Amino acid sequence: SINQIPGNIPTELGSLEDLVALNLDSNQLTGPIPVEIADATNLTSLLLGSNALSQSLPSQLASLPLLVNLNVADNELTGAIPTEITQKSNL
Repeated sequence: SINQIPGNIPTELGSLEDLVALNLDSNQLTGPIPVEIADATNLTSLLLGSNALSQSLPSQLASLPLLVNLNVADNELTGAIPTEITQKSNL
């Protein structure tokens, strides 16, 4: 976190089977949160706050069975938080 990394979040991060935590807080990331992140099924923590991410929060994130920590605050996301995510009891 806090590295001033610019650009989009690489979709290839979803193919990292052993990825447990991803902290990209406080950078200069833009564009959408890639739905491919939901393919990293061991992910427990996804911290994407304080960037310039846009579009909507992908409902596919609700399919991450181990996700307990999600931060997308202080971005430029649009729309409501998907119901699939708000109904996850472990978040």
